[in-house]
Amino acid sequence: MGKKPTTNQQPRLPWWVELFFVQIGLPDQLLRTLLKLKKSTQKCIKENNQNVFYTLLFLMAMIYINPIIKNSKLENACIKNTEIFIENSLNKGIKYKLPEVSIVAHNFCNGGSLE
Repeated sequence: MGKKPTTNQQPRLPWWVELFFVQIGLPDQLLRTLLKLKKSTQKCIKENNQNVFYTLLFLMAMIYINPIIKNSKLENACIKNTEIFIENSLNKGIKYKLPEVSIVAHNFCNGGSLE
């Protein structure tokens, strides 16, 4: 009864190392490259902490604003195409109740009708 179980003092491998390099069997050179890249990236982030923060803040703002810009662009295209359609229809003799073509185009693009 005198033997105590020995404990393994080695740290556990990260899950991604275990999965890709132990289970799947990717080459060790790739692991070395990834670990060097990780180390240099962490060093660069520590040295340029403020610049990294402002860059991430700028990117997050662009990601947040992008759908608003796309929606505005599509709405403006709808209004422009509707105005062209109405002007072509007016030239063919179809009369609209509202004298302003732009108002009718806005109404149509927001779910209204052309009349």
